[in-house]
Amino acid sequence: MVRYFKLLLFWSGLTLLTVSVGTAMSIKTPQPGSAERVAILDAMRPQVEAAMRGPVVFVIDTMNVAEGWAFVVGYPQRPDGSAIDPSETGYASEIDYMDGLTTIALLRFVNNRWNLIDLHTGSTDASFTIWPELFGVPGPIVGMGE
Repeated sequence: MVRYFKLLLFWSGLTLLTVSVGTAMSIKTPQPGSAERVAILDAMRPQVEAAMRGPVVFVIDTMNVAEGWAFVVGYPQRPDGSAIDPSETGYASEIDYMDGLTTIALLRFVNNRWNLIDLHTGSTDASFTIWPELFGVPGPIVGMGE
């Protein structure tokens, strides 16, 4: 029984190593002001501005880009740098159930442009953890797995 367990552990480890090596990817963060970063944020902007009821810029916490996917975690604010009052947004009736205005987004580069796939604002849980299964985005891009 112990021998069987050791053999199972060995093959499991080898399988994980093979999967890790086989799926290694280079995740990058586009530099502020770069054309790619601007295009990604501009693809998010219309939906966020509609919800925030006015123009926004983003303070970016995370921007992972690889294999035609982009994962963004950011905080919308007004172009003058002022905070957005949640009570003056489309989320006013939901704000008691939200964790601020933190916005997470998944985008895909298709047809020579970035397209918004999904976007959540104020999530109180890690709502993006279903994206690999739901949309096929590689887990490492959304910070899951290796």
